[in-house]
Amino acid sequence: MGLLGTDAQAEPVALCRCSSIHTFGMTYAIDVAFVQQDGYVVLSQRALGPGRLLSAAGAYYVLERPASAALWPKEGMLIRVDEADDVSEALTGAK
Repeated sequence: MGLLGTDAQAEPVALCRCSSIHTFGMTYAIDVAFVQQDGYVVLSQRALGPGRLLSAAGAYYVLERPASAALWPKEGMLIRVDEADDVSEALTGAK
């Protein structure tokens, strides 16, 4: 379900084993990053509006958050998450 049914203050989510998302039914724009199983970002889209469909061949999971000016992964970047990392903090820029 990702962020569907939430509002623009929702926490970021990770959708595992996912290479395609849609924003049909969304009421706000989202930032999306498609990541391969090895952690490399294959597609990054900022402020994807409602009513859109987006996919990335080779993606294993997708990161989503409400659109924000905060830092966001770019194509080619390596994403590494350790157990001790606060993923929500990393994706929102909050501390």
